[in-house]
Amino acid sequence: MDGSTEPLLVGPRTRPTRSEPARDHRWCGREELIIVKRLNSSVEGSSSEIKTVWRQETAIETSFQTCSPALDDDRVFVGGLGTSLYALSREDGRIVWTVERDGSMSDSSPAYHDGIVYVGSGGGSVYALDAEDGSIVWRYAGPSAITTSPIVRDGVVYVGRNDGVLLALDAVTGSVLFEFDTGSRIVSDIAYSSVEETLYFTSKTELRAHDAADGGRRVWAMPFSADVGAGSPAVDDSQGMVYFAANELRALRSDDGSLSWGTSFFGTSAGSAPVFDERGVYVGGGSGTMYAIQHDESVLVNAPDWAFRTWDIAITATPALGGDRLVAGSLKGDLYVLDAEAGTAEGHVELPCELRSAPIVDDDRLFVAGDGGGVYAFEF
Repeated sequence: MDGSTEPLLVGPRTRPTRSEPARDHRWCGREELIIVKRLNSSVEGSSSEIKTVWRQETAIETSFQTCSPALDDDRVFVGGLGTSLYALSREDGRIVWTVERDGSMSDSSPAYHDGIVYVGSGGGSVYALDAEDGSIVWRYAGPSAITTSPIVRDGVVYVGRNDGVLLALDAVTGSVLFEFDTGSRIVSDIAYSSVEETLYFTSKTELRAHDAADGGRRVWAMPFSADVGAGSPAVDDSQGMVYFAANELRALRSDDGSLSWGTSFFGTSAGSAPVFDERGVYVGGGSGTMYAIQHDESVLVNAPDWAFRTWDIAITATPALGGDRLVAGSLKGDLYVLDAEAGTAEGHVELPCELRSAPIVDDDRLFVAGDGGGVYAFEF
């Protein structure tokens, strides 16, 4: 394991060097060099830190793409681009129940809350299912595909339709609380600030904020010069920030969308959506490198505290945090468990599929859905 501790200078599309001086920062994404305090690299090594609990690779016939699992105490819920939603046993991975949805080709991941599983469909429905047996508690039927993942906050289910409508449903009854036409397709999952009572998501060219307490009214929008794709924002109420990664990682103030700080990705774009803890923000790069950036509002451009290189083409799956560990999956099918503070690898396992969906960490268990339809459970 390469665990260099001296500052390294990393430039766009270049190898690390210790000899070149760092240039002044004026704005993120420019062709300047930025100091990376620690640069770590993956190596061929033991996967002894990650123990396989079970693998479900034969019974599910769908591609999960970016659809991530959801958990309760006994089951793992997984959807995908097909019509079926599956509940698997957390103990051994066997299928407990299956529900058919109306329409395929939806990237809507299931969400679990208080005994109910919520999920969208390509046919325009939002389902509320009993987690015990999959029976339908209620169903909302709309005119356009649900391609975002539901979130449940304060008794309300928020979801985005493919036609650009932001939807709020009563979590118990499924009744419509508001439908707000945003004017453009909602391409990312939705994030929620309990402090601002605001919903955040992206269109193809903007990060947008809409008032959850006022019928979905638009509060602000931040345009981006690059196509931001489907990268989802992350809301940090403790810092009053919304983090968003496209060709740059930006920390925007959640109340008005003004820029607090940012960082570039050294000539590439971001690969994953960001996650955060009290130490900082973590995001995968399009170059196959995982970055950790500390919170610092005193500077405009924050240099990464560490970078972990997988030598893969990209990390597109949103990483997951579990205590002091960060879990990251690559397009090549490599799953890494990293020390979140140091950025060094504690475990590594190779899977026979691309990893595009976010892994889920629950205590010492790790669950991940592969692009080919496999679901995997590990201990670490």
